[in-house]
Amino acid sequence: ISIKASNTLVMVQTVRLLVQEMEKEGMDFPLHLGVTEAGDGEDGRIKSAVGIGALLADGIGDTIRVSLSEDPQVEVPVARQLRDYIARRENHAAIAAEAYDPFDPFQFHRRDSYRCGIVGGAQAPVVIADISHIQTEEKSQAALEADFYYVGQDLPKQVEEGKRYLCDSQVYQQQAQTYPLFTMAQWEALQQSQADIRFLQLTYQELDDQLLSWLSQQENVVLLLRSSHINPVAEMRALFHRLLRENCLCPVVLQADYQVKTLEELQLFAAADFGALLLDGFGDGLMLQADSQSTQSCISTMFAILQAARLRISRTEYISCPSCGRTLFDLQKTIAHVKAGTAHLKGLKIAIMGCIVNGPGEMADADYGYVGAGRGKISLYKGQTCIEKNIPEEQALARLLELIQQYEG
Repeated sequence: ISIKASNTLVMVQTVRLLVQEMEKEGMDFPLHLGVTEAGDGEDGRIKSAVGIGALLADGIGDTIRVSLSEDPQVEVPVARQLRDYIARRENHAAIAAEAYDPFDPFQFHRRDSYRCGIVGGAQAPVVIADISHIQTEEKSQAALEADFYYVGQDLPKQVEEGKRYLCDSQVYQQQAQTYPLFTMAQWEALQQSQADIRFLQLTYQELDDQLLSWLSQQENVVLLLRSSHINPVAEMRALFHRLLRENCLCPVVLQADYQVKTLEELQLFAAADFGALLLDGFGDGLMLQADSQSTQSCISTMFAILQAARLRISRTEYISCPSCGRTLFDLQKTIAHVKAGTAHLKGLKIAIMGCIVNGPGEMADADYGYVGAGRGKISLYKGQTCIEKNIPEEQALARLLELIQQYEG
């Protein structure tokens, strides 16, 4: 049985509901997982890993497909990497934890938290970039898109206007636009700090009763949560449930350091881990590190994960099919062409579909659709309503932009 959607939250929650109903009825049919029309490149891999990875982490799923708008032979190696990454967690020792009973895995509700500057509350999750390993002269060119960047003990000689820095607490001296990061070894210094926002890095094991009691009384402490457990999703989830039980409202940024060989591995692994938590409403930000990858690659990956989880929109979103025998144009070339012409339309969802057989149904979540209608012909949609039919392919992109301008202004 398979229930798919291009919206990762819808896909995860509907499959969870399906499993619940099957268990009530005593059914045990195998389940197939996939995020339909996930697209290509970074977005296709990350969107697939967010949805599929969240369910695999729950122990749900018997077969998977990563649906990419690329050559068909590319899909299987990507799916295997994702499957094998989650499979490493099997048979680990149980994590001592207690669930927060009111938590509902079938309804999205972002965990309530205090607002600490731009972190927490109802604000979009933040992105923190680690540039502590970058040479000073390179820092002005790195992490430009991040909300904060971590500099370790190497404070910038000149603070750039509009940028926020995170530094180790030992070197913090109330510098402008800079905030201290404490570890549990610096517990006393944390309590005495007068910084506007204090960041505390910790693991689930370090959250004891004394710390939790103190945190519950603080309104300007942001937790930087990390895990070295083989099942980081389960361990981090355990911490969130404990915070919920004790009504501790500190914002929590999810942190992970990946030892990967390729950017694709980073995209898949981080999306599977962070996505599973974000779709449950857990996480007020991300901090992703990978020594083998550039700072900009890490930043792009974090923003793509947040977009795939529908928590922070930073770019145009594309829904595109993996192509089949009914597609009568070069899908990959067409996707690149449409993306080049519409990449500036932040916040819009644009579907690029090979044909009208499945296209209109599988692009249900899109704002606009570019759908093959025959050899050399394209039909344009607003939502699921066909606005123009059988446009010559060479005119279709310009007509799509006109259509968007007409309705969006």
